[in-house]
Amino acid sequence: MSSPFFQNLFTLPQPPTSSPHTSLDDFKDGIPVLCLSEDEHAVDMMLRYCYPRTEPTLDTAEDVKLTLALLSKYQLAGVEAVVVQRLKIGPTIPRALSIFLKAWLLDLRKVVPVAARHTLRAQADTSEDYEELLEAPCIVWVKLENYRKACADAASACPLKDTRTGILSSFVHSLPASCPNQTSSSVLNRVAYVCPAIKQYLINASTELKLLPSGSVLQEQLLTAVGNVSKKCKKCLDSDCISAVIELSRLLSEEVERRISEVETGVSFF
Repeated sequence: MSSPFFQNLFTLPQPPTSSPHTSLDDFKDGIPVLCLSEDEHAVDMMLRYCYPRTEPTLDTAEDVKLTLALLSKYQLAGVEAVVVQRLKIGPTIPRALSIFLKAWLLDLRKVVPVAARHTLRAQADTSEDYEELLEAPCIVWVKLENYRKACADAASACPLKDTRTGILSSFVHSLPASCPNQTSSSVLNRVAYVCPAIKQYLINASTELKLLPSGSVLQEQLLTAVGNVSKKCKKCLDSDCISAVIELSRLLSEEVERRISEVETGVSFF
């Protein structure tokens, strides 16, 4: 990856070594020395982006924010795409709120919406002493809160309402016919088809999605749901109810992310 900032340095006229305004510390082996304000860790990260052999893992909010500051200051071409990809597919990063605010303050418009979605995965902890909290204007908080609410409303309705995709309808009819808890209720009451453990999973998922509207929440609840199926629906255990709840979780996760994407099409953070 390139940096126009450093590339242009080589085109600048250099002071003579004998100038009264220079010292021995300004040169090494006759070559001018450029002093950077960043510490060793920041410079190491920057060089890894410029000469990518092993890129930084970006597992902490501090490293992500440092990367954002470096790419903004030194115009590191391509690094913004690296951060966007990390936030999209990587594990949840604690203190994602501070990443969102840092990206907004630096006017990194490709990072901001992805960082906003990342904040949906965990409750924001404003007790930390973020410098970004003090710098961000009120309008940013209002827009982020409106975005989070819209995502929560869209996501929490997903497990209990069968709309365009027909997820619950398709799922119910895929359950084993031997399931003792299946009924012949009206199609309008699709949740009544499923066994009590799976029904409880849907109710719990809807509640959790109201707080944390993210498909990852459904995956995190999956082990508990499978355990409940084993305890409450032992006759189904010989069939495919456990496989069914895993598949249901996958389908719902995809639908939640799709609905959040729809919400994002109408959102502007600037």
